[in-house]
Amino acid sequence: MTWVQACVVSFYKYYIVMASSELTLPPNIDDLLRIGLSPFREPKGSATPLYDLDDHPDLLVRQEDGVFLDELRLGLESIYKAVTYGVNVLPSKLVTVDGSRYVVTAKVNGEPLQKLLSEPNERLLGQIDNQYANLGHYLIGAMNKAESACDDIYGPHQYMYGTILDDPQPKVWLVDLPNGAHDLGEANPYRGEIYNGRVMNWVNGIIEAESIADTTLHTARLVTEHAFALSSSTHRGSEWVAAFRDALEQRHELDSDEPPIADLRTF
Repeated sequence: MTWVQACVVSFYKYYIVMASSELTLPPNIDDLLRIGLSPFREPKGSATPLYDLDDHPDLLVRQEDGVFLDELRLGLESIYKAVTYGVNVLPSKLVTVDGSRYVVTAKVNGEPLQKLLSEPNERLLGQIDNQYANLGHYLIGAMNKAESACDDIYGPHQYMYGTILDDPQPKVWLVDLPNGAHDLGEANPYRGEIYNGRVMNWVNGIIEAESIADTTLHTARLVTEHAFALSSSTHRGSEWVAAFRDALEQRHELDSDEPPIADLRTF
């Protein structure tokens, strides 16, 4: 490999890592990813393989070989914009080694949020309410700025409550990081439907969290009205908003394959 080729490879490798938030990796990370991985748990179905990293108990590795590199980078770039709206997202770095793609994250010392929701305390409920409210602000911001928005980040099962290295304050963390995002650019003829689909996922997450905890997330519900205001300006927006409001009132999750949502989808 020539000096110029080496510089290009080095630049490209660390360019894709720039999509991540602050996370310090060991200097021998490439070697560790080659020979220092052990299963964190047995994968179920199509679940992303997770690994512990030898001698680094505070780190977790996700192997994302089934996803295109550009999609991974776009998903991480988008979700870390959510941090500016107050969403707690695990620090991570995207690393490629020998053609394989890995997302290395901090590891949470705590419990799955879904488990804790069955017997929550007031502090936890307040954090959950704020997290879902901030997810709504992220969606609204992405639509207003014509940016990208992630879709698979709204279920309580995708979060944990606990601490990470360098942050001893217990928090609700998004641990199931997205491997892609959808374009809400003005030139996308489906931007309204994509936005409403993400709002539906978010509303379903609120409903699921409320149902498990037998509570109402008041702050998050206030934000829904701001999100619905944007929905109302999209194609058949009044019908989308009516479906969202009915779901929240009945505390009944919406299914994209069933009415009324199935009747509103165009792709």
